[in-house]
This record gives sequence, C-alpha cells and structure tokens, in this order.
Amino acid sequence: MQYRNVREYVPKAGDLLVYDSYPGNPYGHVAIIAHVGAEHVEIVQQNIGTLTREKLKLVKFMDYYTIADYDVLGWLRKE
Repeated sequence: MQYRNVREYVPKAGDLLVYDSYPGNPYGHVAIIAHVGAEHVEIVQQNIGTLTREKLKLVKFMDYYTIADYDVLGWLRKE
C-alpha cells in the first residue's frame, strides 16, 4: 500500500519511508521506519553519511498525520 505524507493513516514500524529526488540525487531515497512514537518516527537508512538513525517529527492535526519533513513523499507498506 502507498500512503501520502498527509493522510489519516499513521506510519508503522517496518514501513518504507520515501523521499523525493533533489538536484544531487535524481532518484530520491528510502529509509525504514524502525519505531513510531506519539510525536516522532525513528528511521534507519544507509548511504547518507554517518546519519544512519534519525528521529523525524510526527504531527497529528485533527485526523491527519504528517511527517514534518518537506522532502518526505510518503511511505510504503506491504500488506
């Protein structure tokens, strides 16, 4: 399943986080969501220097969730 970054579905551990492309990387980037807290998601990733683990802010507004990073397009989940 494919979820956009502003949806009523909360990301789950094991989902793949999908980043948009940028001038230095026309293919984008993916990371694995390792943990989801009330106000953050923790990701693990490779090929990004020494920043292999990172916490990103998770915002819930009304019934919608968004990961507060403009480069995140959404996440993928295997059913």
